[in-house]
Amino acid sequence: DSVTTIGKRAFRSCRNLSKVIVGKNVSKIYEHAFSECSGGYVTIYMMPITPPAIYYQNVHSVYGIFHLSKVQIYVPRDAYDGYTQYTGCISRSCAPQNWYEYKSYIHPYDFE
Repeated sequence: DSVTTIGKRAFRSCRNLSKVIVGKNVSKIYEHAFSECSGGYVTIYMMPITPPAIYYQNVHSVYGIFHLSKVQIYVPRDAYDGYTQYTGCISRSCAPQNWYEYKSYIHPYDFE
């Protein structure tokens, strides 16, 4: 829980990555953090109640964080609406609400 930022390309190309638990204090995720993890499906448990801000180079694409065809994202049930609601982007960083781009991969989850 001491981690607050997941850096650019932090887990990129980790072919054996299958499960990630993102701590409750993560507030920023940078581009390609989990991209090209093509070894199999990746399950990501997002503990933050407030969706972390997504930062990326290409203002027109937020798809660079995950390899979407092989990811399932679980978020706290009470935070699901925050992760899946769209409100737009600001300059070169995406508003946290733009997790909406991943809506079909996000599932509510009851963390213990």
